[in-house]
Amino acid sequence: MLESIPTARQSRAARIIRYWMPVLLMIGLMFWFSSDSFSGDRTENMLDSLLAWLVAGLSRDDVRLVNFLVRKSAHFFEYALLAALLYRGFRQDDPRRWRWKWAICSLGILASWAALDEYRQSLTETRGPSAYDVLLDISGGLSALALIALVGRSRDRRARKEFSEI
Repeated sequence: MLESIPTARQSRAARIIRYWMPVLLMIGLMFWFSSDSFSGDRTENMLDSLLAWLVAGLSRDDVRLVNFLVRKSAHFFEYALLAALLYRGFRQDDPRRWRWKWAICSLGILASWAALDEYRQSLTETRGPSAYDVLLDISGGLSALALIALVGRSRDRRARKEFSEI
């Protein structure tokens, strides 16, 4: 209902800062995460210290498994967040909540970034590329976009129903 109330249009610069700066910050953070500083060995060592403090008696294999699960979960969720930020950037102030065009553009940029990020990792000392990670990244993005679609379409239907009852 609030979407039907006219609001003053933001300047182009303000919209870029508001909607696209978070995307650029997220990509920058992901770029840092894919550096040697966050290689599997380094995160395993960090996790080993944390888990030794939290849970006594974990084996080396248990730590490796937890490290693997944390790293793969991070892939999924960071790309889900990137998809949501990209979609938000395309949507901006539009009162419509869902458009396939926005989702496809978001997914295209996300998949491109995932592939470029894996390529970049192939150029580092302690990292390597993985097509499976690209698929995991894309699945995180698709999951976020599916959730946005479900919520957006539900709200659009509810708003149309309320409007027709007036």
